[in-house]
Amino acid sequence: MSNAARNQDGEDDLAIMNPDRQAVIAGVTVTMREYRWVEGLRLQLLTAPLVERLADLAQQGRLADAVAHESLFADHAEALPLLISTACDQPLEWVESLSDRDGRNLRLLWWTVNLPFFSTRVSDRLLARQIDGLTSSTSSSPVDTASPTNSRSTPAGN
Repeated sequence: MSNAARNQDGEDDLAIMNPDRQAVIAGVTVTMREYRWVEGLRLQLLTAPLVERLADLAQQGRLADAVAHESLFADHAEALPLLISTACDQPLEWVESLSDRDGRNLRLLWWTVNLPFFSTRVSDRLLARQIDGLTSSTSSSPVDTASPTNSRSTPAGN
């Protein structure tokens, strides 16, 4: 294998482990990064409703539906700027002041970079729903817990 091929493989590995991306938004070079583990824990109150809705969309077969995503993002318009500003280390005020076009471009960058973060949690949520569905169903033949009532079922000498 050539050095160039090895370097390319190494770059691909690094891109998978650290999927940060840069873009110029409103004249500012922004580095968007996927949430790190502890950061994801801290943001869980904000991300959980998004994950829940994404899991609903997945169950409906609409996970790739752009219109559904627009609705999802609009329904969480209060949380979205904070989630985005956290991922790109830009002030919340800056994110909120962006033009529609710049805001949409920044949101697309955020979504592209953080899709693995959300995908993992949506998969976990769907699995939890399946398990919950299995454990909440009743068995087909309930166990009889009643005491014996006739003399045949009562041991002799009682």
